[in-house]
Amino acid sequence: MHRIGVFLLVMALSAGVAFAQDARTLVESAVNLNRYATTLEGEQRQGVLVDVRRILDRVVTEYPNSPEAATIRAGGFLGELNVAVLDAQIRGQSLVPPPPPSGNTMEGQIYGDQLTVSPPELAGIPPAPLDPKERMRAIQQALNSVGCETGTPDGVAGRKTTRGYETFLKEKGLDQALYSMESDAFWQVLQSSQGVVCESMPVVPVTPQTMPGNWTYVANCGRDSRMPGQRVTGVVSLRYTGGNGFSGDLRNSQGLRAKVVGKVVGRQVTLTTNFGLFFGKVSSRGTVADDAYVVHGRDSNGCRFTATKR
Repeated sequence: MHRIGVFLLVMALSAGVAFAQDARTLVESAVNLNRYATTLEGEQRQGVLVDVRRILDRVVTEYPNSPEAATIRAGGFLGELNVAVLDAQIRGQSLVPPPPPSGNTMEGQIYGDQLTVSPPELAGIPPAPLDPKERMRAIQQALNSVGCETGTPDGVAGRKTTRGYETFLKEKGLDQALYSMESDAFWQVLQSSQGVVCESMPVVPVTPQTMPGNWTYVANCGRDSRMPGQRVTGVVSLRYTGGNGFSGDLRNSQGLRAKVVGKVVGRQVTLTTNFGLFFGKVSSRGTVADDAYVVHGRDSNGCRFTATKR
């Protein structure tokens, strides 16, 4: 009875694949079928793994220029599906570290009954850092290097990092479901990319709803300012008040709190910060960056500031 159930599932998935319209759909079917194979044993599992490989072969044959086909040929990762491991399992071989290099040793050569590969370095790609924050920092650096700006690499996947990642996927024609930011598949494609991928990051329109939210800022005051040599940091929480307006609360590294009122017209921001009776008001003007998450400007004290939306 169990064998009949396996047969019916494989047939159902295969039928769905027959109507696939692109490489992504085929790969999704292969990933799902491979996941099912992990619940089986012996000959039943081997038979399903062979079906997985047949689907991947279709991708290579029918969509030879697709990113998915390139990954399959490289023996890389398609989401959770490791193509090199799949092939080794079908052959009844085990994956072991490569033997010490010699003059005629080639990576991927079969030694006896063991296949010597070291995923994901099949294409000469270094493994991703194990520490999550270091991995994210490396991803940010790599995205920046191909023109998909993420800001300063800090190991934190904020709005700018997500935007750079999504732009990279769009330019490469990759599906986010198969290439999540933390996946080995995405790491492999990113590290193998050369030149500029994101020719020009799209300009995000600015609306009155752009400003509401939590912002951090840094103000650097030069020698010609009213606060020479000082550097002030702070946090501003803003809310929409209708029309082009917004207001909120500020607290800074000097221990001061203030009320903020402002408006945005086009990409220009004007605001007034009221520190109360003793410190008075400070007016500021700034410009919203193309990504709509950064504002650069100058205040009435002569200090230049950069504010970043969190």
